[in-house]
Amino acid sequence: MQFLCRLFVFITFAIALFNTPTSLHATTPSCFSQTGYCVDNALQSFWQRNGGVAVFGYPIQAASTQMIDGIPVFAQYFERARLEISYDANGKQNIQLGRIGAELYGKVDYQGASSTSDCLFFAQTNQSVCGAFRNQYIRFGIESNSKRGFQIDESIALFGLPISAPQPVVLADGAYTTQWFERARFLQKSDASASASIALIGVDRLAQSTPPSTTAESTITVLSFSGSGTAVSAPFKLPSGEVNLTISPKSDATIQLIDARGRVHTLFNAVTLLNTTPSIYNDTSGDWYLNVQNTTRDWAVTLTSPPTNQALAFQFGGVGTVDSDVFAFDKTQFGLYSVHHSGTGYFVMQMRCNGKTTTLVSMLGRGDATAVMQEVPGLCRWVIKGNGEFIIYRLKSL
Repeated sequence: MQFLCRLFVFITFAIALFNTPTSLHATTPSCFSQTGYCVDNALQSFWQRNGGVAVFGYPIQAASTQMIDGIPVFAQYFERARLEISYDANGKQNIQLGRIGAELYGKVDYQGASSTSDCLFFAQTNQSVCGAFRNQYIRFGIESNSKRGFQIDESIALFGLPISAPQPVVLADGAYTTQWFERARFLQKSDASASASIALIGVDRLAQSTPPSTTAESTITVLSFSGSGTAVSAPFKLPSGEVNLTISPKSDATIQLIDARGRVHTLFNAVTLLNTTPSIYNDTSGDWYLNVQNTTRDWAVTLTSPPTNQALAFQFGGVGTVDSDVFAFDKTQFGLYSVHHSGTGYFVMQMRCNGKTTTLVSMLGRGDATAVMQEVPGLCRWVIKGNGEFIIYRLKSL
């Protein structure tokens, strides 16, 4: 009888254990100090599964909606690629690589090299991929089946078709042979025994599509906008970091910034600034909009940015309830931190250092907040409790 009682208790405990609700933690984004950017949550699984840094390189831009071939596409640049998200007629999400090799090279050379036993021949462009370039080409691909190794269609999905014959080129560090593909460019030191590498054409393409920045000697006016009643501004570009908001005259309006991913940042409500320092970290490269609501008065709004304004490196981001890895925190990381939360419930942002937990931000719903962090140096971790996407940045050092 005693045995049966113990067995009943054990079974009851096991059932309770397996039915206990657990919080689902989203994968922490892959963030890199080398460039200060993270792989976007929507792209991270694809990026990791298909080669990560070795194939795509580090992220060099935050994901945003960009105009590509006249169509708005949500995309992110990496050192060697541009990853794009599209949707089919049924609303299914697809991730693909942008044709940045073709965009940079600008044409297809149909006078291809002759095919040999050491080559792959592509009739579509009349080009062959041989030797070290062939070895690099078949080494990687976009996995689409469970077969061992990459099939040729999987390599095409990653690199695209060859669009040029091998040709000599002299770069800053010496002479190379290069060959262009729709989505890549291969390089080989001018030595037949050298292996091939994948060129950083994502860097080249992003630089080509990004207008040169200018440095002003005084405060930069980002936007001047005036009107009467409710209005939305024309699209404009917002720099990173602190934004100074001026309202004339004092208004009863609600003033918001809407970023390129549709997130709403409320800067002003009636006569109260919601952030003592209205700082916005611009993690998108797309257009922003200023939205004025809930007023019938005449108003004028000016957004300005100091010329020395620089947002510092990305710190931490994720979705839901997340504990970060332990990291060393020192005085160089003291500063003003900003968080954007997109969830609907409570969001709590804490730092746990040397066994002590400090609550830096506690808020309800989506929005932005800032906090000064000046913990005792030591081993720390972020402790986040929430139900939506969050992004934390260091805006200023102390």
